[in-house]
Amino acid sequence: MIITEQMKSIAENHPVGIVGTVNADGTPNVSPKGTMVVLDDGTIIFGEIASPGTLANILERPAMEINFVDVLARRCFRAKGEAEALPSGSDSFNALRPHFDRWGVLAERIRHIIQLRVLKASVVVTPAYAIGQSEAELKAHWKAHFANLD
Repeated sequence: MIITEQMKSIAENHPVGIVGTVNADGTPNVSPKGTMVVLDDGTIIFGEIASPGTLANILERPAMEINFVDVLARRCFRAKGEAEALPSGSDSFNALRPHFDRWGVLAERIRHIIQLRVLKASVVVTPAYAIGQSEAELKAHWKAHFANLD
C-alpha cells in the first residue's frame, strides 16, 4: 500500500490538490486542481478542464507530484509518480468518468482525465510538532486565525 488511510483522509478532507509538473525549460509548473479522486492505494485522478500548461507538460514529461495540505493540522500528503493523460472518448476515460459526477455540470467540461500512478507517497508535518505542539493546539490556533480573516 503506497497511499495510506491517513493520506486518503487528508486528500478527502482537503481535496484541492496542488499539482507540480516540469516545463520544457526545466522550471516547475504548479497549479491547483479541484477535481481530485484517490482512486485506490496507488492511483490519484483528476479532471483536466482548463489546464493547457499542465497537460502539455504531462504529455512531454510525465513526472508529477500532487500535494494536499491540511492547513489546520499543518500536515501535507504528497504523492509522486508518473502521470498519463486519458483523452475524452477513450475507453480509459469513459471507465473513470463516473468518478467525477459529484461535480455536476463542471464534470461535463473535463477534456482529459489525468491519472497519477503513485510511486512514492509521504506525510509531511510542520516543525511545530517537533517542539511539542499538539494537533488540537494547532487546529485551534489556525481556526481562530481564519475566523478573523475578512
